[in-house]
Amino acid sequence: MIINQSIGFAFIHIPKSAGTSLMQYLSPLNGPLDLEIGGTLFGEQIQAAYIQRHGLEKHSTLADAQRVINMTRAPREMFVFTFVRNPYARLSSIFSFLRKWESYNPELLRLLKSFADFREFVASEIFMHYPGPSNMFLPQCNWIMVDGKPSSSMHCFRIEDAAKAIKILRHELILRGADASLLPATLPCANISESLPFEGFGLSDALVEKINDYYAEDFKAFGYSHLSLP
Repeated sequence: MIINQSIGFAFIHIPKSAGTSLMQYLSPLNGPLDLEIGGTLFGEQIQAAYIQRHGLEKHSTLADAQRVINMTRAPREMFVFTFVRNPYARLSSIFSFLRKWESYNPELLRLLKSFADFREFVASEIFMHYPGPSNMFLPQCNWIMVDGKPSSSMHCFRIEDAAKAIKILRHELILRGADASLLPATLPCANISESLPFEGFGLSDALVEKINDYYAEDFKAFGYSHLSLP
């Protein structure tokens, strides 16, 4: 996550939704009075201290940040935003990522590697009953809620529309005083995990419904369509 008081923006980093790429894209805008947790070499170095003292980490929610930090300091109104992802692709990416993350939880790693494929993982329903590291199994709406409802100040960009989103984001930040030379026209690619194309999911109608039901608020909030099966 980034809370940049110098320019006046806040980026909330939803797990497996291009957050590391966004952190690296935005990092050059941060000065010594701005907060950058996780996602970059510097951010990872200071993360442990912020977890210990303030309970903030790179995947903290908007509500977490607002409890700890004043994000509306005069004279600027903060531009608060995040990037979201199609729930099917995101869950597939999480599955791929966690099967390769050796340093987190040996028992979880063993369990995930025991599944032959994504289909078996969805059938296990583990994502519905366990929040996962940094709560990454939870619906993306979890990161934008304040007082039990989506924040009206949050701008949600879809990574499927990245080219258009970066153009809008870049324009907004430059208007707020960001140095245009520090903001490339394209987003870097970082920490990419394999995600199957829709036709490769191999899911039955019943398994698709599990995903549809669990992530129903994401489909509705961010305008994604349910998977159409033959």
